[in-house]
Amino acid sequence: MVPLFSIRQTVDFCRKVEAAGASFISVHGRTKKQRCEPVNTDAVRLVKDSLAIPVVHNGDVTSLDKMEELVSRTGADG
Repeated sequence: MVPLFSIRQTVDFCRKVEAAGASFISVHGRTKKQRCEPVNTDAVRLVKDSLAIPVVHNGDVTSLDKMEELVSRTGADG
């Protein structure tokens, strides 16, 4: 699990990117050190819930069924 402070830093950064004019953001849901761990869907959900622009989930998408599951779990727009 990613430490909460890292998630807060990520949300803050994404809000700044949104304020700078980004039309969407893609979130991987893992840190570099978590390369072999499952994607953190809670972190992706938190970013999604914190922004008004579309958020695209990136990571562990290995099939159409998996994509539909991850979009459902994270609320991502794609």
